[in-house]
Amino acid sequence: MASPIIKSTNLFLVDDDMIFCRTARQQLASLDFNVRCFHDYSSLVAALPHENPDLILLSMFSQDDDGCGICRKIRSISTVPLIMLSCIECSRQASHCLEAGADDYIIKPCDFQEVAARVRAVMRRHHAVPSHHDASTHPDLHYRLGFSGLSIDVMTGMIDGGLSLQQLSDTEAALMQELIGSAPGTVCRERLSRSALRRAWSVGDRTIDVLIGRLRKKLALVTDEVSLITVRGGGYALRPNTAKIAAVHSIGARQPA
Repeated sequence: MASPIIKSTNLFLVDDDMIFCRTARQQLASLDFNVRCFHDYSSLVAALPHENPDLILLSMFSQDDDGCGICRKIRSISTVPLIMLSCIECSRQASHCLEAGADDYIIKPCDFQEVAARVRAVMRRHHAVPSHHDASTHPDLHYRLGFSGLSIDVMTGMIDGGLSLQQLSDTEAALMQELIGSAPGTVCRERLSRSALRRAWSVGDRTIDVLIGRLRKKLALVTDEVSLITVRGGGYALRPNTAKIAAVHSIGARQPA
């Protein structure tokens, strides 16, 4: 019997350090990854409309470069998973990258076994939900989770709250599913981290907090009936917007009989 063909994972690595690129390509090739290297951002952006990598490893070239801006540009044209690489061990820098649309942030110098594990974790999140094309061509794949007028299409990551629709990233969608599924109960950071990031949460890790901030902005665009609140010492929770409910009741109370 013929052996099954195993598809290798295709990575785009963007870094201006040619020695690092050569080392990364060799190390990751030994872990079953095909790596194509780019030495500047413009080459990557030019290649993306014509090629479809499984994941991008995008280096910050210096503290002053605009890697986050490039990340936003990539996000405007592609949903390919993206991990930022940086020599800067700074929670603010990591937060900016995640807010720009990165799925993870790795400090250099890095162990390539860890890089491979992070890549696989991000890709598991990305492929846990069928693509938008699959969902649109197979309507039976659609199902929704809901709470207090807010709902998420589990297959596409689209949220709807009555005011508008907003598309969530795969990581944001994983968080929202946990929050809606537990609402109005509290979901701890550890559970959110394991669900959305596929790793344990540690004190000082602000990744979940940054993602929650992104979710709050999108949630405010789709509904004024539900709030995403921080529960001190507990985590996060979706709750009915009591201020909105009180205002509605107040208006109703003033209506003439």
